[in-house]
Amino acid sequence: MPKLPKGLVQRGPSFYARVFRGGQDRWVNLGRDLENAKRQMLALRAGASAPKRIDLQEAAERWL
Repeated sequence: MPKLPKGLVQRGPSFYARVFRGGQDRWVNLGRDLENAKRQMLALRAGASAPKRIDLQEAAERWL
């Protein structure tokens, strides 16, 4: 396996990035695909917000 970029950590089959915002550390799950995780990590560094959690009702509305 190639060396991971700085800030990207693999735990089991998933990749995570550590984000420090609002005075707190947060580990953001970037998925299981390395290339996709790299892209998401670069977007986080560029200032994009971390993926937001949504409740079931909102997910159903989006899907419909």
